Amino acid sequence: MRGPVALLVSAMLVVAGCGSSASPSVPGLSIAVASPSAGSGEAGSDGYGVAFTVKVSFTGAAELHGSFVDTYTGRSFPSCAAYVSAALWTSPGAVTGAERIGGLPISFDFALPPGEFAGPGNYAPGVMGRLSIGTDTFEGTESWVTLHDDGSGSGWFKGFKPVGGTATGKSESGTVTWTCSG
Repeated sequence: MRGPVALLVSAMLVVAGCGSSASPSVPGLSIAVASPSAGSGEAGSDGYGVAFTVKVSFTGAAELHGSFVDTYTGRSFPSCAAYVSAALWTSPGAVTGAERIGGLPISFDFALPPGEFAGPGNYAPGVMGRLSIGTDTFEGTESWVTLHDDGSGSGWFKGFKPVGGTATGKSESGTVTWTCSG
């Protein structure tokens, strides 16, 4: 039951007040969104897993600034300590396909291949697995991520080039930070 709720609730990179239709990104578009509510009840309050408050700031083809609550990534971890000691690690992020900022669907994550995660620390290069904003998809290798003992962390990417959609020629860069609770 947690997965379907996460799809609706975590609309990860900003759910609150966003329209239900997908809008393609527009060069020069700038959107700032206030922190959303987690939907029905506080994220992680049902006793299953941990929740992450994720803040993003993207610049380039689309200017996106906002935050959301990710209840999907931590759904199988009983604590933030368990999350930072997982054998396979992926960051909180826009992973369910329902996440939006200013009405634009977004998708991203930072992840490490099996066997490369060694707990809290700094990881680079090329740790961003994917990036999509609206109908645009971006690829690149210049990225890093930092994970702290308490489950919080940050990620950064730079110069990701468009490979599809309407963002021809203009790259995307940005930062992602998160805190863990539960």
